[in-house]
Order: sequence, then C-alpha cells, then structure tokens
Amino acid sequence: MVFASPMTREEAIAIYRAGEEATVTVLLQLSTAVEELTKRVEKLEEALARKSTNSSNSSKPPSSDGITKPPGKRRAQKGEAKRKPGGQKGHKGVTRNLFPEDQVTSFEPLYPKACKKCGASFPESPPVAMLDPEPRRHQQLDIPPKSLLITEYQRHRCRCSCGTTTWAELPPEAVDGFGPRLAGSLAYLTGCHRISRRGNHEIAETMLGLPISPASVCGVLDEASEAVEDTYEELACALPDLPFVNGDESGWPVGRILSWLWIFVAPMFVVFRIGPRNSETVKEMLGETFRGILCCDRFGAYLKAYKGVFQFCWAHLIRNFKGLSDTCPKEDARNFSRWMLAEAKRLFEIWHRFRGGDITRSQLIRLSVPIRSRMVSCLKKHSASETAKVRTFAKKLLDCQDGLFTFLYHEGVEPTNNSAERGVRPAVMWRRICQGNKTQRGARITERLLTVTQTCRMQGTDPIEFLAEAILAHRKGLPAPSLLPNTKNQLDKAA
Repeated sequence: MVFASPMTREEAIAIYRAGEEATVTVLLQLSTAVEELTKRVEKLEEALARKSTNSSNSSKPPSSDGITKPPGKRRAQKGEAKRKPGGQKGHKGVTRNLFPEDQVTSFEPLYPKACKKCGASFPESPPVAMLDPEPRRHQQLDIPPKSLLITEYQRHRCRCSCGTTTWAELPPEAVDGFGPRLAGSLAYLTGCHRISRRGNHEIAETMLGLPISPASVCGVLDEASEAVEDTYEELACALPDLPFVNGDESGWPVGRILSWLWIFVAPMFVVFRIGPRNSETVKEMLGETFRGILCCDRFGAYLKAYKGVFQFCWAHLIRNFKGLSDTCPKEDARNFSRWMLAEAKRLFEIWHRFRGGDITRSQLIRLSVPIRSRMVSCLKKHSASETAKVRTFAKKLLDCQDGLFTFLYHEGVEPTNNSAERGVRPAVMWRRICQGNKTQRGARITERLLTVTQTCRMQGTDPIEFLAEAILAHRKGLPAPSLLPNTKNQLDKAA
C-alpha cells in the first residue's frame, strides 16, 4: 500500500479495522520508508557539510577559502582587541644597514644654507671648524638603466708557413652568448620566483636591454639543469642516510599524465622529485637502506613503501578531527572529535613549554603519559562506534598510534609536517601559473631548479652565484659544486 499524500485519520481507522495482517503490513511499509528517508537525509546532510569544508577542517589550501574568513576560524570576541595587520606590539623591527664606504659609487656632501634659529647664511663650502667631525649618512640605492657587462672576443687568424690558417678558439665559458651569471639569474627567476619563459624574455629586454627570445631562455634553462644534475643527484643519494626526513606531495601534470611533485626535506637541504603518486617513488628516493624517521601524513604510499618509524603530522590530524565533527551529523562523531582535540591541545601545551625551555625532555615525556593514555582509551572506545566514519578513523589511528608520539623522544623531529608543506607551497604556486610540464625533460628542469634554489635559501647561500658557479663549471668540464653538508655533525647541529 502506497500513500501519495499524508494518511488521514479515517484511512488509519480503516486499516486498523481491516485486521491484524493489514495493520502489520502497513506498519512494515512505513518503517521501510522511514529508514530509506533517514538514510537519504543523512547523505544529504553529509553532502551539505562537505561543501562547508575549508582550510581549517580539511586539506584544502588557505588560498581556496576566498576573501572571506572561514566559519571555522576564530573571530575576535566582544571586548577583545582585533589584531591589526603588520608588526605586532613588541615585535623587533628590522633596519637596513648602511653599505660600507668602499662599496659606495659616489659621495654627495650636503651643507646647510642658513642657521635654523637666526637665519644667518652659511658659506657654500663651510670650513672644517664649523662642521661636526662625522656627518649623518644617508644612502639612496638605485640600479643603472640597461646595465650589461659586454665582453667582445675578437678571434684572430694566423697563417702558418705550411700555408694553413688557424682561428683562435673561444674560451669554454664564452662559447654560449650568455655569461654564467646572466644564465644563472634567468634560472633563478624561474626556479625561485616562478617566472615563465616569456616573462624572463620580457624582464631581460626591459631591465637589461637584452634581446633574448623565449626559445633562448629555454636553452639557458636546459643548460642550468644539466649543470646542477650532479648536485641534485648527490643530494638525492644522501636521503637514505639521514636520521629523519619530512615528506609531502602535490599534483603536477606532465603532458597528459597526472604526475605528482614529491618533496623530501632534510635539516640542511631539500629534494624535489616529479613522478607517480605511488610507493615506488618513495622507495626510489629513500632507497632500501633508510632506517630513519619518516615524518609525513598518513598517505598509503608512505605506509606501503616504508616499514620503519613514522611521525604522523598532527596538523593534518587536527584538521581531520575538525572535519569529522563538521561533516558527520552523528553525536558520537562530535564527541570523538571534541575528546581528541582537547587532548591534542594539552599535548601541544606541554610541547610548547618544552620548546620554550620551561621543561626538559624527560619531563615532557612524563607529562605526556596521561594524555597519551586518554587518547588511546578514546580510540579504543570509538573503534566500536556504530558510525562507520568514526569507527574507521579510530581503528586506523589505533593501528598507527606509535607514529603519533615519536616527536616526544627524538631530537629534531617535529609533531607537524610544516617544513615539507612550506617547502612545497612555492611549487604549487608555480603549478598554478605553468600548469605543470609538457615533457619529462621539463619535469627534470623543474625538480632540479626547485631543489637547488630552495636548498640555497636554507643554507644562506646566494642562489644566483651558486647557479653561475655551476654553469661555469659545466662549460669548463669541471665537477659540479656541492650543496651537501660536509659532515654528519653539521646535520645534527642543524637538526
């Protein structure tokens, strides 16, 4: 029996008087309909909740939130001071230091024209007796227009007594029409500031007066990539011997194939790799001998490729808990999220006390014991939840609980994967501009330039000078310069 409209009282009485069998049949039909409608409502509520996800309760980047503040972000309450843009109270300012006098291009002495009190005139060139011993120094910085260092090699020809004529050879570093520092600058603009080939062409023409085509820029980038190939491989080969590595990944199309840009961050350097989003790429980069700590999210490729010690990112977990509470309408999902978020807050409070020097590591471990115990109890309780999402999430965390607290015991290991996420962010911004690479050759250029420029930044090395040095060595057939820290002590010190 199907009702196209709400049942009236008369219809209900008629069913009741029809007997037990008719009443039971209608009740069963209504129960089935209610169950189906309940499931539909839950699915619609979950779909609606998923649309409200933002960077605070999911893995979405902050740039996807738009110009309005996400609902999940805390706003200033009534009576609280709103934080203004810029440096906050107590922030130590940064002042640009004056360049030493031996680097100054020209000096312009300035003298006052009249006394500011009585108005008496001063001579145009006052005698030394009237002047203070030290003037107040003020420097204005500028760049010369269309500035290029142009070296012309004039190759002469000599005629031998045997009748043969021989032309002078160009030095290896001058065979290309663009000097090492110019080539390094163009590679730096691409790898560090995401400037396109055509953008490099326009910058060189506008700022330097250099007529260079986009195709020539491509040639310069190819050469820079070849020049740092050995530097890149040396860093990549050092990853398996490190005590800990942070890893992350983001989509990066190559041609029509969706590949992934992987990043592996060490204390003193970083390595990028473009390849498939599977465990084989992780094995390729970390090798079979890696026995350190892998800091990452809980992506399955890491878990499949590596069977050692993990530190899972708590920033991801906190967003997962918030997302579960916001997208799942069940009460136990909210209870589970509140419980775990409260314990995570307590865990980070003692972590920040440790980082601030208020407690020792042994005290940190001791204070964390009851927090960890309550977290495990929460996971065990909710691993039997009737809500599938809660049950699955709790079971997964229970299975990998050892990877949640590694940072408490090991120096240099952080509870979050922020170093890798910050490292991959410039590359993601580059991808939005260039939409990936068209060829595997372009992918190699991308991963090498990203690796070299970001490693130079980490080490406080001038990336332009390093790229120029690498290109010059490449042209002369010399070994590529190294960015690998010299000793294990340097790595430990950086950690």
